[in-house]
Amino acid sequence: MLKIAVKQVFDVVISLVFLLLTAPLLCLTALAIFLEDGRPIFYREERFGLNGRCFDVIKFRTMWVDAEKDGVLHWAAANDLGSPVLELLSARCASTSFRSSSMCCVET
Repeated sequence: MLKIAVKQVFDVVISLVFLLLTAPLLCLTALAIFLEDGRPIFYREERFGLNGRCFDVIKFRTMWVDAEKDGVLHWAAANDLGSPVLELLSARCASTSFRSSSMCCVET
């Protein structure tokens, strides 16, 4: 019983530490989404876990609002690179110091 309680306290403390460490990055991501496309910043997705238990996952929105409303899959096009955030990423990836980086995934 004590072992389970210690593990639970450890899990909560480590989770809070990582949340505090990543908070600036999460805030910058939310700001970038807001500046680029407005609200909503998050969306909720229903998932199924162990024994079919249903739970919600809250994610940052990475597509435009109602992108899949018509039920049709829309692939990215070459002219989709019009947003300030993507232009910034593209410019950084084009520089020689970032060209070989695995973080550069924006193709122009």
